[in-house]
Order: sequence, then C-alpha cells, then structure tokens
Amino acid sequence: MEKNKRYCSVLRSLNLDDIEEVVSEAYHKEGAGRPPRKPIGIFKALIIKRIKHIPSDRELYRQLWHDENLREACYIEANEKPYHPSRAWLFLNLVKNGFY
Repeated sequence: MEKNKRYCSVLRSLNLDDIEEVVSEAYHKEGAGRPPRKPIGIFKALIIKRIKHIPSDRELYRQLWHDENLREACYIEANEKPYHPSRAWLFLNLVKNGFY
C-alpha cells in the first residue's frame, strides 16, 4: 500500500487541467439524466492501471474498491462504487476513436 501512496502523490502533483477540459467535452453538463462522474477520475484510474501494470480492468476495479489512496486519487467518494470495468473500456474507445 505504501507504493500506492507514491503513485497517488505523483498523480496529485500533475497539472491535468488541459486534459480534464478535453475529456470532459463528451459528457453532458446539464439536462436530464444523472450527472456524470468526473471523467478525469477514469483517466487517472487508467494511468494507475498502466504504471502499476494491472493486467485487466476487473483487477483495477478490485483495487479501487479496496485502496483508499487510489480511490481518493481517482475522485471516488467513500459512498461510491469504483468505475466499472465497462466504463474504462468505453472511455478508452471514445478516446481512440476521436470523440474527444
């Protein structure tokens, strides 16, 4: 878990304002439906997956359930479930296909 604190510290120190603006464009800001979770949180979760060499989105989901530091770094509130593996897959496909 100590390693996770270091990863989270690195994520907190990054200035991702420009990236946050870009990844948020595809999400509705108002109107009908549930307000979206912070897309930058999914982005950070995927960064963690990459730097920790987590083999699957399901394993990332499991780790986000159990590690408070990772949850905080990825903007997951105490009462929220982590980003579902299907959300990570959808997010990546939207980015790859240029919807952002």
